Amino acid sequence: TCGFNAGVYVTNIYAWVNARVTKQLEYWTRLNQKEILYGVNSASGVTQPPMLLVFHNRYSAIDSLWHVRHLGGRQGLRYDKDYLQQARLLHWNGNYKPWNMPLESVNPIAIKMWEKYYVPDPTGTFTLSR
Repeated sequence: TCGFNAGVYVTNIYAWVNARVTKQLEYWTRLNQKEILYGVNSASGVTQPPMLLVFHNRYSAIDSLWHVRHLGGRQGLRYDKDYLQQARLLHWNGNYKPWNMPLESVNPIAIKMWEKYYVPDPTGTFTLSR
């Protein structure tokens, strides 16, 4: 299981401000820029490490339906249809994303759910690549 994911989290903004979380995150980010504690490019995860440091032992777990992850992590990964339909948030982390992969390589139930909510970019700047 994942203890904390900087890509998907829910926060109490009042607690965030009171705990000066932004200042703490800025501190670790600046320190990393000077001393390269955990990497400087997105491949090494520039957001996850400082958040892990700031939120160590300071978070509550949420129901897994609020973060159904790994939908794009491995080709062929399958979740139960009922589980996906109950999901509150679908997270396509990984290479197999529904907007740039052939449909047959993405979970067919999940792709139908994604397409249900897909809204084309009205400016035409971003388009599906599949």
